[in-house]
Amino acid sequence: MQVISFVAIFFLGRSLGNNPVNISVYYESLCPYSRMFLAKHLRPTYFMVEDIINVDLVPFGLAEYIKDGKFWKFECQHGVSECTLNKIQSCAIDLYTSKESIAFIGCCAAAEDSIEDAQQCAIDNNLNWNQIDQCTNSVFGSELLYKNGVKTKARKEIYGVPWITFEGVYNEIYQKRAREDLLDLVCFLYDGPKPVNCPTSTKFSDTPVSEN
Repeated sequence: MQVISFVAIFFLGRSLGNNPVNISVYYESLCPYSRMFLAKHLRPTYFMVEDIINVDLVPFGLAEYIKDGKFWKFECQHGVSECTLNKIQSCAIDLYTSKESIAFIGCCAAAEDSIEDAQQCAIDNNLNWNQIDQCTNSVFGSELLYKNGVKTKARKEIYGVPWITFEGVYNEIYQKRAREDLLDLVCFLYDGPKPVNCPTSTKFSDTPVSEN
């Protein structure tokens, strides 16, 4: 067992100065764990402290891809519907701002049937569904999802989703705590003046943390 001091944990994945905390989320659009994190943790946290957080969403997960003519062909963990929704969300991320795409993707994640409700989520969040749909069914949409696949597979350590990194670094302790209380973690990692929506005290302690 390796013991990691609080000092090491403190700086790993921590923002410097007043720079926003940079988070990347590698996920699958129909994975129940991914959906829970996106709907219950990421979306509300983002809108509570959007000035101190940058989010990079990467829908792909443990899928596979092969070239099929002009298009890329995908096989996804949760079937064809997930591949379609991964592409829908990739297009939304490309077409809209982080604020708009996070609102849309969080809505899809919270919906009872993410595929069927995607159009309504676009309407509810003032996004142009026709534009997203055209992208989804285009060569460009396939390229966007393929690029997410390349980006995901470049992180060879990914074995499950959601896979969450901070400042480009994966840490098992942060992963666990992000899925329990992302707001608390982001506020802890941000090194500038805390926004009013940050908790007055953090769940982090100054005791050493152990990791296998």
